[in-house]
Amino acid sequence: MTRIFLARLLASTGLLAAACGPSSSDGGTGSTSSSGGPVVTTFTDFYRHQTRDACAYEERCAELRGRRHASRAACEARAEQFVPFGLSGSAEELAGLHFTLDSAAATRCLDTLLNLPCDLPNGDPVPWDLAACAPAFVPKPSAADVGEVCDPSAFMCKVGTRCMAPAGSQCHHCAEPPPDGTTCSHDSECGSAYCNLAEGVCRPFPAYRRGEACTSNHCIGNLICVGEEGARTCQDQVGEGQPCGEGHSACLIGFSCVLPDEGDQGTCQALLEDGATCERGRRGRQCRSHCVFPSATAATGTCQTLTAWPGAGEPCTNALGCAEETFADARRDPTTGMVTACECRTPVPLGGTCGVAGACAAGLCEHPTRCAHGRCAPTTNVEGTCVPLNANGDGCSSSSECDSGYCDRGQMDQPGVCAPAPVCE
Repeated sequence: MTRIFLARLLASTGLLAAACGPSSSDGGTGSTSSSGGPVVTTFTDFYRHQTRDACAYEERCAELRGRRHASRAACEARAEQFVPFGLSGSAEELAGLHFTLDSAAATRCLDTLLNLPCDLPNGDPVPWDLAACAPAFVPKPSAADVGEVCDPSAFMCKVGTRCMAPAGSQCHHCAEPPPDGTTCSHDSECGSAYCNLAEGVCRPFPAYRRGEACTSNHCIGNLICVGEEGARTCQDQVGEGQPCGEGHSACLIGFSCVLPDEGDQGTCQALLEDGATCERGRRGRQCRSHCVFPSATAATGTCQTLTAWPGAGEPCTNALGCAEETFADARRDPTTGMVTACECRTPVPLGGTCGVAGACAAGLCEHPTRCAHGRCAPTTNVEGTCVPLNANGDGCSSSSECDSGYCDRGQMDQPGVCAPAPVCE
């Protein structure tokens, strides 16, 4: 099973950032510590307990924080669904690169998480952000301290710090979470996860309660900010048969927003189980797993649980999923933008014909009818040519367009120029 396949599955679960809550379950190991808590000896143990107990926390705090799942049982079932696909194994691999686990301290960390209050201001807490959990994760020499260069895609900053980069910079360093009063332009730049844009500084997270007015997703817990512009309020996510889409709330995990052929308002309906017939596109009922098609142009497929992404020459899934070293060659309706056909293909060499982003083995897919910053991209269903990446001094809009791997944007709203990549130190 590939690392990319695991990463895509992890991203779709929303479970790695879950918090722990009261639970009598030991995650299936049958072992407890002398204090009555679980025995945690590996990162696999830790994440099994953490993700399962997160469901108990959601249940206990639902009255104040709202829900992401229809019930605790539904939450636990979803957590278990992804264990066979490497949820725990991937956590072991990622965290174990730069840390070892102290068993006794990890058990105490879980004990601390068990008693967290429901009125925590924003999202569910993550152990890496809690000082009480710091002793559980013992840094290896490869772990990075405050001020040291870090990789934002890896767990390498010591507990309580974050891998951050100033706006417009590619250089990331481990840093203490920025305190309230720090200058900011985005929520991600604040330790509180709230940047007051009117002031341009970090402030305490508002944590608006159910029914209170909001202007963005600054509601407490799992509540979301919905409604017409100028009249938005924090509301619960909704389940079977409830309205969803433009101006309405989002569906709970386990449901999808089924839309009519025209319009942006629909109803939440339960995800389809394996074996059910599914439709191409994102407006109909979605699968709990993946919609797998018999051919690249088939309008309907079957819901199936995958153990690997489809390879070259095989139809893409409804999520445009393909194996490593391939790309999803998707054809879209020029009016609606909906995918009408998709096949996994081997990347195209320089000089070859391409039609979608990511089609070229090297370089860019260029077409002369859609141009910006000195480069031209393909339009829907119009073929282009794979050409070399931009040289230093050429215009660019992102670093992926530059041979150096760096687009110097200067002002973020202005065109950039390809330049030598900065040396981070």
